Amino acid sequence: MATWYKVNKYVSKSGSEKWVMPIEVEKYSESSVWIKGNRHNRITEYDNYFPTRDEAFNFAVSRVQGKIDYLKNSLKDAEIVLAQIQAEINS
Repeated sequence: MATWYKVNKYVSKSGSEKWVMPIEVEKYSESSVWIKGNRHNRITEYDNYFPTRDEAFNFAVSRVQGKIDYLKNSLKDAEIVLAQIQAEINS
């Protein structure tokens, strides 16, 4: 058994859950980990497993930073559309 780190995609904002949790892995391959006799893909839409704490936290930070960047770009796009609508109103 080895300690790996699971990164959750969905964590409540209340802080009752952690983004990165240590987890005991029985065995692993390039694409899978085995936990309590069950095989899990290492990278999925919901959970991701990493052999080191640093890798797990780097992934979590990268994922959240990507969301922030996406939302900033969406806000810029919305501001442009709003300006175009307001210009149309005023013309």
